[in-house]
Amino acid sequence: SWFGKNHNVPDWQNSQAGPFDLWPTGLGFEYFYGFIGGDTNQWHPAIYEGTKPIEPPHEAKDYFFDKDMADHAISWIRMQHAVAPEKPFLAYYAPGTAHAPHHAPKEWIAKFKGKFDQGWDKQREETFARQKAMGLIPADTKLTERAPGIPSWNSLSADQKKVFAHMMEVYAAALAYCDDQMGRILNAIEAEGELDNTLVIYIQGDNGASGEGGLQGLLNEMTFFNGIPEDFTEVLRRMNELGGPNTFNHYPVGWAHAMNTPLQWMKQNASHFGGTRNGLVISWPARIKDKGGIRAQFHHVIDIAPTILEAAGLSTPTSINGVVQKPVEGTSLVYTFDDVKAPSKRTTQYFEMAGNRAIYHDGWVAATTPPAPPWSPGGVSIGVDDYRWELYNVREDFSQSNDLASGEPAKLKELQELFWKEAEKYNVLPI
Repeated sequence: SWFGKNHNVPDWQNSQAGPFDLWPTGLGFEYFYGFIGGDTNQWHPAIYEGTKPIEPPHEAKDYFFDKDMADHAISWIRMQHAVAPEKPFLAYYAPGTAHAPHHAPKEWIAKFKGKFDQGWDKQREETFARQKAMGLIPADTKLTERAPGIPSWNSLSADQKKVFAHMMEVYAAALAYCDDQMGRILNAIEAEGELDNTLVIYIQGDNGASGEGGLQGLLNEMTFFNGIPEDFTEVLRRMNELGGPNTFNHYPVGWAHAMNTPLQWMKQNASHFGGTRNGLVISWPARIKDKGGIRAQFHHVIDIAPTILEAAGLSTPTSINGVVQKPVEGTSLVYTFDDVKAPSKRTTQYFEMAGNRAIYHDGWVAATTPPAPPWSPGGVSIGVDDYRWELYNVREDFSQSNDLASGEPAKLKELQELFWKEAEKYNVLPI
């Protein structure tokens, strides 16, 4: 089953005219309840069940899609277990949260009142200290500087601080409410007696946090994509509507930067970890004995499918229904379950989006410098060969704070050449 976001269907194939071969039910999922596209309104979602459009109950004032989606996931899991308790189930649960719009019930927004009045600069410092205390980042990690173009919190007016702090309260409420619904699903699996022997893979994020809210946040994210500036006085006037059914809101870029602590850059910048790194938690009590253990091996999201296959004792299929399959280009994470110090089995990984590029290899990263920030409407167009490159030793520099490009030209050239080899191998070209 698949619940939630599916941003894989080409726009010209997402109507009732089909074709449906690239929809979840055409790709091997027997049940789909979610939306097609990049995002949806939590209060008035564009829902599909299978390939059939479903109207949400517009008369229900307390309707919220994250809860509805969790209800459907719980019902599906209970039905599977009741009808065929010996049959394994796979539920892919992909909520639209924390992508825009940042929607949340009012009572959840109220829980976070005043929690972000300290601003994004102080929030980065607090998060950074917590990450070190929890052992999530190396003790010698450096906090990168605020990105150029993002204003300091202290430079803002009183009205800006009030609005921007509330935008973060709404975002936190959206994320917390979504997380609570996932908790309900886990509780349902536990009630069925299956939680100990269920592999749970939890990834939370929007690539890196998104800077598409611009410098002052948005009442309606669509204004950003259409190059329409919003009047701050109007945002201030409608501040208390944020998170509700009459907004399609997003927070300002200062909060996106804070949410990527301690890293540089953000979503759309695939050149830096701030645009690619997300938190991952794996739980399987019957198999993983190191409860709460932390792993530092380098891996990529394409490694999730091989992990599931190995955990389930399945080999990668070479043919399905007579169709020869492309090889799965990932590396299972199962070897990390028992060995915290095992060397990473993923040694190389390319990254690329809209010209921003990077290559990871054996603890080193070469990365292009973004020519324009993601909150800049229209961006800046430069030649593929005109990007400046940076170099980082991420074994010693977790946050990519120390650019070694000028002092290690041979290493930089080696990685640049490796990028082009990987780009050709995996059909990245032309950029």
